[in-house]
Amino acid sequence: MDKAARLIKELEELVSSERYPEALTLFGESCAKALDSISNPKTRKKLLLLAAKINIGNKLAREAGKYIDQLVKDYPSIENDFDYVTQKVNNFRLQSNYYDCSKFIDRCREKEWDESQANWLEYYAAENDFWKGNYFRAN
Repeated sequence: MDKAARLIKELEELVSSERYPEALTLFGESCAKALDSISNPKTRKKLLLLAAKINIGNKLAREAGKYIDQLVKDYPSIENDFDYVTQKVNNFRLQSNYYDCSKFIDRCREKEWDESQANWLEYYAAENDFWKGNYFRAN
């Protein structure tokens, strides 16, 4: 297993157990500088998604936004990746940007998803309506 794969595995374990501060420390020490030197597109994408998730988990919206923006630049069809969609929705919410979040969710609802992902989009939409104060629509 190469160094990047080991690092991703370790970060995924920390994130799955919601140990975001530890993941941020590990990411900061090991990944931020090395990210540009990763040539494997799948590895780079996975690390960028993890970086967004780690920063969102630490309530660092601006930093998470940088990784989300980089994903869009590097992977033009990234909106077809449900993990990306989840991170983007979470980052909008972290910023209390419910208007743009609604527009993004509506755009994503037009895409083809499996049943579970489509249900999650409906949940995100309802939850977002709740936070916007539209309780009737959220219900």
